[in-house]
Amino acid sequence: MAASSKGLSGSGGTSLSQPNIVVNFSGYTPPYNVARAASRVIATIPPKFLVGLGAVVLTNSDCLSHDRRNRVNKPRSRKGKSRRLAGLYHQAWQGDAAWVEIFLDTTLSAGDKEKWIFKVPLFRDIFLSRVLFHEIGHHIHYTVRPEFREKEAVADSWRDRLQKNYFHKRYPYPVRIFIKYVGRLILLTMGGTDE
Repeated sequence: MAASSKGLSGSGGTSLSQPNIVVNFSGYTPPYNVARAASRVIATIPPKFLVGLGAVVLTNSDCLSHDRRNRVNKPRSRKGKSRRLAGLYHQAWQGDAAWVEIFLDTTLSAGDKEKWIFKVPLFRDIFLSRVLFHEIGHHIHYTVRPEFREKEAVADSWRDRLQKNYFHKRYPYPVRIFIKYVGRLILLTMGGTDE
């Protein structure tokens, strides 16, 4: 797990206002500058929600070790291998800060069919922010605002709130209406994933 250690050493992440963005790909080239896009997305999150989050690791599923690739996760009580997941949240452990791992080959898999989609910044932001905000929602749930509900539902709730805030700041009103009514349809028809 070399990618995680790059961004997690040091202060433990408790005093950071924005987590480190760590890029680690193996045999994969993202269709655009994902580090810059992730930084822009994260910058709209209130700093109090990021306390303790040391890094956001942008990677692809080929970087997973054999053991991690075959590990079974249970999002929403359905079994699925880590390789198919778009993101994971890792809680703070043994002095290391919490961190988020985004698998861009899965997150951006719609671009495999429709190469034009990621030439439009709006579509880039829809796909990346959906997964990134979901995983940061787990961090908020565990560290800032614990709730006694199913953890995936809480993360989805935070995702929706953070994504609404982001698009409100980034795009004018007509575009926000488009996102609300057409963006989800595009995401569903192109095989987008939100975990």
